[in-house]
Amino acid sequence: MDSEPEPLAAVTSRSLPKGRRWAALALAAAVVVLVVLAFVFILLLRTNRDLIWLTPDQMARIEHPGPLLQMRRKLTNLTRPLWQPFRRMGPNLQIKASLFSLSGKALDQVKLPAAPRLNSDGTRAWILAPNDLAMLEEKLKEVPSASNICVAALFTANGVQSRLSIGETLRVGANSWPIGLTVDVVAKFAAGSVKASIGVISTQRAPALPDQPSSPELKTASPVITNLATACRVLLPNGGGLLVDSTGWPQAGGTNYWVIISPTAVDSRGQPIKR
Repeated sequence: MDSEPEPLAAVTSRSLPKGRRWAALALAAAVVVLVVLAFVFILLLRTNRDLIWLTPDQMARIEHPGPLLQMRRKLTNLTRPLWQPFRRMGPNLQIKASLFSLSGKALDQVKLPAAPRLNSDGTRAWILAPNDLAMLEEKLKEVPSASNICVAALFTANGVQSRLSIGETLRVGANSWPIGLTVDVVAKFAAGSVKASIGVISTQRAPALPDQPSSPELKTASPVITNLATACRVLLPNGGGLLVDSTGWPQAGGTNYWVIISPTAVDSRGQPIKR
Protein backbone atom coordinates (compact mmCIF):
# COMPACT_ATOMS: atom_id res chain seq x y z
CA MET A 1 0.00 0.00 0.00
CA ASP A 2 1.11 3.59 -0.68
CA SER A 3 2.27 5.44 2.42
CA GLU A 4 0.33 8.50 3.48
CA PRO A 5 1.93 11.88 2.64
CA GLU A 6 3.78 13.59 5.50
CA PRO A 7 2.15 16.64 7.06
CA LEU A 8 3.13 19.96 5.47
CA ALA A 9 4.45 21.30 8.79
CA ALA A 10 6.87 18.40 9.08
CA VAL A 11 8.13 18.92 5.53
CA THR A 12 8.58 22.64 6.11
CA SER A 13 10.34 22.02 9.42
CA ARG A 14 12.81 19.62 7.83
CA SER A 15 13.26 21.79 4.71
CA LEU A 16 14.80 24.60 6.82
CA PRO A 17 17.90 23.89 8.88
CA LYS A 18 17.72 24.97 12.50
CA GLY A 19 20.15 27.87 11.94
CA ARG A 20 18.07 29.24 9.10
CA ARG A 21 14.85 29.00 11.13
CA TRP A 22 16.42 31.13 13.85
CA ALA A 23 17.67 33.57 11.22
CA ALA A 24 14.16 33.86 9.74
CA LEU A 25 12.67 34.50 13.19
CA ALA A 26 15.32 37.11 13.94
CA LEU A 27 14.63 38.83 10.61
CA ALA A 28 10.89 38.89 11.28
CA ALA A 29 11.47 40.33 14.76
CA ALA A 30 13.78 42.98 13.32
CA VAL A 31 11.14 44.00 10.77
CA VAL A 32 8.52 44.36 13.53
CA VAL A 33 10.91 46.48 15.62
CA LEU A 34 11.70 48.73 12.64
CA VAL A 35 8.00 49.24 11.91
CA VAL A 36 7.31 50.18 15.54
CA LEU A 37 10.29 52.58 15.63
CA ALA A 38 9.17 54.21 12.37
CA PHE A 39 5.67 54.71 13.79
CA VAL A 40 7.05 56.27 16.99
CA PHE A 41 9.40 58.51 15.00
CA ILE A 42 6.56 59.78 12.79
CA LEU A 43 4.39 60.37 15.85
CA LEU A 44 7.14 62.35 17.61
CA LEU A 45 7.89 64.32 14.46
CA ARG A 46 4.25 65.24 14.09
CA THR A 47 4.02 66.21 17.77
CA ASN A 48 7.09 68.45 17.57
CA ARG A 49 5.80 70.19 14.47
CA ASP A 50 2.48 71.32 15.93
CA LEU A 51 4.38 74.35 17.30
CA ILE A 52 7.36 75.95 15.57
CA TRP A 53 8.94 79.06 17.03
CA LEU A 54 9.54 81.88 14.56
CA THR A 55 12.23 84.55 14.57
CA PRO A 56 11.20 88.22 14.29
CA ASP A 57 12.41 88.23 10.67
CA GLN A 58 10.28 85.19 9.81
CA MET A 59 7.19 86.78 11.35
CA ALA A 60 7.94 90.06 9.56
CA ARG A 61 7.95 88.24 6.22
CA ILE A 62 4.51 86.83 7.04
CA GLU A 63 3.17 90.27 8.03
CA HIS A 64 4.89 92.09 5.15
CA PRO A 65 5.24 89.70 2.18
CA GLY A 66 7.69 90.24 -0.64
CA PRO A 67 6.86 91.79 -4.03
CA LEU A 68 6.02 88.47 -5.75
CA LEU A 69 3.49 87.49 -3.09
CA GLN A 70 2.06 91.01 -3.09
CA MET A 71 1.60 90.81 -6.88
CA ARG A 72 -0.07 87.40 -6.50
CA ARG A 73 -2.49 88.81 -3.94
CA LYS A 74 -3.32 91.76 -6.21
CA LEU A 75 -4.04 89.40 -9.13
CA THR A 76 -6.17 87.25 -6.84
CA ASN A 77 -8.20 90.27 -5.75
CA LEU A 78 -8.63 91.46 -9.35
CA THR A 79 -9.87 88.09 -10.60
CA ARG A 80 -11.92 87.27 -7.48
CA PRO A 81 -15.33 88.08 -9.11
CA LEU A 82 -14.62 85.47 -11.81
CA TRP A 83 -13.75 82.45 -9.66
CA GLN A 84 -15.28 83.21 -6.27
CA PRO A 85 -18.81 81.96 -7.18
CA PHE A 86 -17.31 78.53 -8.00
CA ARG A 87 -15.09 78.26 -4.95
CA ARG A 88 -16.20 76.80 -1.67
CA MET A 89 -15.23 79.31 0.97
CA GLY A 90 -14.02 78.24 4.40
CA PRO A 91 -15.72 79.39 7.60
CA ASN A 92 -14.92 82.65 9.33
CA LEU A 93 -12.81 82.67 12.46
CA GLN A 94 -13.19 84.35 15.82
CA ILE A 95 -9.82 85.17 17.40
CA LYS A 96 -9.96 85.89 21.13
CA ALA A 97 -6.96 87.22 23.05
CA SER A 98 -6.57 87.67 26.81
CA LEU A 99 -3.69 89.14 28.81
CA PHE A 100 -3.08 88.15 32.46
CA SER A 101 -0.52 89.18 35.06
CA LEU A 102 0.42 86.59 37.69
CA SER A 103 2.65 86.60 40.73
CA GLY A 104 4.99 83.72 41.52
CA LYS A 105 2.46 82.34 44.01
CA ALA A 106 -0.27 82.38 41.37
CA LEU A 107 1.90 80.31 39.03
CA ASP A 108 2.18 77.64 41.71
CA GLN A 109 -1.60 77.50 42.13
CA VAL A 110 -2.40 77.02 38.45
CA LYS A 111 -1.78 73.49 37.23
CA LEU A 112 -1.36 73.14 33.49
CA PRO A 113 -2.26 69.90 31.70
CA ALA A 114 0.98 69.21 29.84
CA ALA A 115 4.66 70.04 29.62
CA PRO A 116 5.43 73.39 27.95
CA ARG A 117 7.20 74.01 24.65
CA LEU A 118 10.31 76.05 25.43
CA ASN A 119 11.79 78.72 23.20
CA SER A 120 15.48 79.64 23.26
CA ASP A 121 14.73 82.94 25.04
CA GLY A 122 12.89 81.18 27.87
CA THR A 123 9.36 81.83 26.61
CA ARG A 124 7.04 78.88 27.23
CA ALA A 125 3.89 77.83 25.38
CA TRP A 126 1.13 75.28 25.88
CA ILE A 127 -1.41 73.98 23.35
CA LEU A 128 -4.74 73.60 25.13
CA ALA A 129 -7.72 71.49 24.13
CA PRO A 130 -11.13 73.20 24.46
CA ASN A 131 -11.88 71.49 27.79
CA ASP A 132 -8.44 72.34 29.19
CA LEU A 133 -8.86 75.97 28.10
CA ALA A 134 -12.27 76.26 29.79
CA MET A 135 -10.89 74.75 33.02
CA LEU A 136 -7.88 77.10 32.98
CA GLU A 137 -10.07 80.19 32.50
CA GLU A 138 -12.24 79.15 35.45
CA LYS A 139 -9.16 78.43 37.57
CA LEU A 140 -7.68 81.87 36.87
CA LYS A 141 -10.88 83.48 38.20
CA GLU A 142 -10.29 81.74 41.54
CA VAL A 143 -6.66 82.83 41.97
CA PRO A 144 -6.57 86.18 43.83
CA SER A 145 -3.18 87.28 42.51
CA ALA A 146 -4.05 86.53 38.86
CA SER A 147 -5.33 89.67 37.15
CA ASN A 148 -7.07 89.78 33.78
CA ILE A 149 -5.58 92.95 32.31
CA CYS A 150 -7.56 92.93 29.05
CA VAL A 151 -9.55 90.73 26.71
CA ALA A 152 -10.77 91.32 23.17
CA ALA A 153 -11.87 89.42 20.08
CA LEU A 154 -12.18 89.94 16.35
CA PHE A 155 -13.83 88.15 13.45
CA THR A 156 -11.75 87.48 10.35
CA ALA A 157 -12.02 85.54 7.11
CA ASN A 158 -10.35 82.16 6.71
CA GLY A 159 -6.67 82.61 5.83
CA VAL A 160 -6.70 86.42 6.02
CA GLN A 161 -4.02 88.35 7.89
CA SER A 162 -5.47 90.23 10.87
CA ARG A 163 -4.30 92.34 13.79
CA LEU A 164 -5.88 92.63 17.22
CA SER A 165 -4.67 95.58 19.26
CA ILE A 166 -5.73 96.49 22.80
CA GLY A 167 -4.37 99.63 24.44
CA GLU A 168 -3.06 103.00 23.33
CA THR A 169 -0.23 104.63 21.40
CA LEU A 170 2.44 106.56 23.26
CA ARG A 171 3.95 109.41 21.25
CA VAL A 172 7.24 111.01 22.24
CA GLY A 173 8.43 113.54 19.71
CA ALA A 174 8.47 111.93 16.28
CA ASN A 175 8.38 108.40 17.69
CA SER A 176 5.40 106.29 18.75
CA TRP A 177 5.09 103.05 20.73
CA PRO A 178 2.11 100.75 21.23
CA ILE A 179 1.12 100.30 24.87
CA GLY A 180 -0.90 97.17 25.67
CA LEU A 181 -1.34 93.94 23.73
CA THR A 182 -0.87 93.46 19.99
CA VAL A 183 -1.56 90.14 18.26
CA ASP A 184 -0.85 89.54 14.57
CA VAL A 185 -2.39 86.37 13.22
CA VAL A 186 -2.94 84.53 9.95
CA ALA A 187 -5.28 81.61 10.69
CA LYS A 188 -6.82 78.94 8.48
CA PHE A 189 -9.41 76.34 9.48
CA ALA A 190 -9.18 72.81 8.07
CA ALA A 191 -10.21 69.33 9.26
CA GLY A 192 -11.30 70.43 12.72
CA SER A 193 -8.09 72.34 13.50
CA VAL A 194 -6.75 75.86 13.05
CA LYS A 195 -3.32 76.37 11.55
CA ALA A 196 -2.04 79.81 12.52
CA SER A 197 1.00 82.05 12.38
CA ILE A 198 0.89 84.22 15.49
CA GLY A 199 2.98 87.16 16.67
CA VAL A 200 2.44 88.55 20.18
CA ILE A 201 3.84 91.61 21.92
CA SER A 202 2.81 93.01 25.31
CA THR A 203 4.17 96.36 26.53
CA GLN A 204 3.58 98.86 29.30
CA ARG A 205 4.74 102.37 30.16
CA ALA A 206 8.15 102.57 31.77
CA PRO A 207 8.33 104.14 35.24
CA ALA A 208 8.79 107.90 35.17
CA LEU A 209 12.43 108.95 35.32
CA PRO A 210 13.72 111.93 37.29
CA ASP A 211 13.87 115.19 35.37
CA GLN A 212 17.53 115.29 34.37
CA PRO A 213 17.78 116.67 30.82
CA SER A 214 21.57 116.53 30.87
CA SER A 215 21.62 112.80 31.59
CA PRO A 216 22.57 110.71 28.49
CA GLU A 217 20.74 107.71 29.99
CA LEU A 218 17.51 109.71 30.00
CA LYS A 219 17.85 110.55 26.32
CA THR A 220 18.39 106.95 25.28
CA ALA A 221 16.00 105.20 27.71
CA SER A 222 12.91 103.61 26.13
CA PRO A 223 9.58 104.94 27.43
CA VAL A 224 8.08 101.43 27.28
CA ILE A 225 8.81 98.06 28.87
CA THR A 226 8.32 94.86 26.88
CA ASN A 227 6.57 92.25 28.99
CA LEU A 228 6.43 89.58 26.29
CA ALA A 229 7.34 89.29 22.62
CA THR A 230 7.29 86.09 20.61
CA ALA A 231 6.04 84.48 17.41
CA CYS A 232 5.24 80.94 16.33
CA ARG A 233 3.47 78.77 13.79
CA VAL A 234 1.04 76.47 15.56
CA LEU A 235 -1.68 73.89 14.94
CA LEU A 236 -4.53 74.38 17.42
CA PRO A 237 -7.70 72.43 18.07
CA ASN A 238 -10.82 74.34 17.02
CA GLY A 239 -12.07 76.16 20.11
CA GLY A 240 -8.85 75.41 21.99
CA GLY A 241 -6.06 77.85 22.68
CA LEU A 242 -2.41 78.78 22.82
CA LEU A 243 -1.02 79.90 26.18
CA VAL A 244 2.23 81.88 26.07
CA ASP A 245 4.14 82.60 29.28
CA SER A 246 6.70 85.37 29.80
CA THR A 247 9.14 83.39 31.96
CA GLY A 248 11.97 84.58 29.73
CA TRP A 249 10.93 88.22 30.24
CA PRO A 250 10.88 88.63 34.07
CA GLN A 251 9.69 91.96 35.44
CA ALA A 252 10.32 93.65 38.78
CA GLY A 253 8.52 91.97 41.64
CA GLY A 254 8.47 88.58 39.92
CA THR A 255 5.40 89.40 37.81
CA ASN A 256 4.73 87.07 34.90
CA TYR A 257 2.46 87.72 31.95
CA TRP A 258 0.28 85.20 30.18
CA VAL A 259 -1.33 85.63 26.80
CA ILE A 260 -4.09 83.22 25.80
CA ILE A 261 -5.10 83.16 22.12
CA SER A 262 -8.14 81.10 21.17
CA PRO A 263 -9.36 80.68 17.55
CA THR A 264 -12.84 79.31 16.88
CA ALA A 265 -14.43 78.59 13.50
CA VAL A 266 -17.84 80.25 13.18
CA ASP A 267 -20.65 80.15 10.62
CA SER A 268 -22.21 83.13 8.81
CA ARG A 269 -24.28 83.95 11.93
CA GLY A 270 -21.23 83.96 14.20
CA GLN A 271 -22.11 80.65 15.87
CA PRO A 272 -19.26 78.25 16.69
CA ILE A 273 -18.77 75.34 14.33
CA LYS A 274 -18.21 72.13 16.29
CA ARG A 275 -16.24 69.82 14.02
